[in-house]
Amino acid sequence: MFFCKYFQKHKLPVVDQNYITDVLSNIYFNYQPYLNGDDVIFLQEINAYAAFKYDVVTDLLRLNEVAGVSNVHLALNNIYFSPTEAVHQQNKSTALKVLPFLSKREQYTTTPYLQSLLKAFFVNLPVQQPVDFMQYLVAPAFFISTLRDFSLLHLFPELDVINGTASTQNALQIIDRYFDDGDVLLKDITEKLAANSALLGTTKEMLQEISSHHPVNSSDIPKFLRSMIFASSESTIAFACTFASVYFNNYSFKIEEGSEDFLHLCNETARIYTPVPFIYRTIKTDTTYRGKLLKKGDLLVLFIGVANLDTKSFEHPTQIKFKRTNKHLAFGQGSYACIGRFAAFGKAFGLTKFLNEHQSDWQFTSTKLTHRIKNSTLKPQLQIVRKNG
Repeated sequence: MFFCKYFQKHKLPVVDQNYITDVLSNIYFNYQPYLNGDDVIFLQEINAYAAFKYDVVTDLLRLNEVAGVSNVHLALNNIYFSPTEAVHQQNKSTALKVLPFLSKREQYTTTPYLQSLLKAFFVNLPVQQPVDFMQYLVAPAFFISTLRDFSLLHLFPELDVINGTASTQNALQIIDRYFDDGDVLLKDITEKLAANSALLGTTKEMLQEISSHHPVNSSDIPKFLRSMIFASSESTIAFACTFASVYFNNYSFKIEEGSEDFLHLCNETARIYTPVPFIYRTIKTDTTYRGKLLKKGDLLVLFIGVANLDTKSFEHPTQIKFKRTNKHLAFGQGSYACIGRFAAFGKAFGLTKFLNEHQSDWQFTSTKLTHRIKNSTLKPQLQIVRKNG
């Protein structure tokens, strides 16, 4: 979506999102030559600059004179965070005040509501038939939980499978459409706000806090809410699914959930399988960076997933090693860093806790974890079988 709009703005020939995703996916999965190349590389296929090396990507994430507005996956952070450190800290404090479940590692706790959602979708899985682990179990439960976290579920009674009369099958079909086409969610939010404009609790308080330093027009609220929902759920869903596979295939029952080693495993999983493997920045002013002239308006792609596998910064980068000294970049760095780290870890904790408690009722069909990229997010390909009816 972001690249298509960029190409249209600059009247470039490529406007097919699938083509762009395919190009970037190919570059991402065949990254090794780029780690031995220049610090900043021009990618002719998409008419954009790119950075792959850990030290370069780290530098550019923090270089706000160069970094501009990022893509939709970090839209929530762009509203909260400002290039100046003082304002950044003020806005982060506001974010954590409004969203306290993001603030501390102690928030590994998983709510009974999330457990109820996972159970509701799990018991509706067909027995002895492999199904997509993410699509049919994790995505719908996490998506509905996100709506509830932000006090938005009252706008979607058709998704309230716990406290309402909604069916899991109907909810699953609706959520599938949302993930296939984000504009469907935008349309529904717009119509629901027009019919029932009341925003409650967390969302109402959050918008009030944001508007004190970042004006939010009423016409922008549906787009903001869509970005907020996807930013809070899509990459978290991908990470939690990957983590569940790593945890159960390699460490099942050997690491206590919520322990220090559990945190290390979360970090290593996020590093190796970075949920959002590349993000975009727009150059704000002409800048010469490490000998490369970057002009105002140029697009810069930061391959944070590749940087997390840079052998110069991570010894044996594809192996899980606890207590690494270098910090991974899966949640960004600097004033645009993601505030949802512990929310993602907490959701992973909730998922593994649920699966542990029902360990005799399911299994993964294979131990091999493969990934694909869709909408700039790394998506795990896993199948789960419900063994007992």
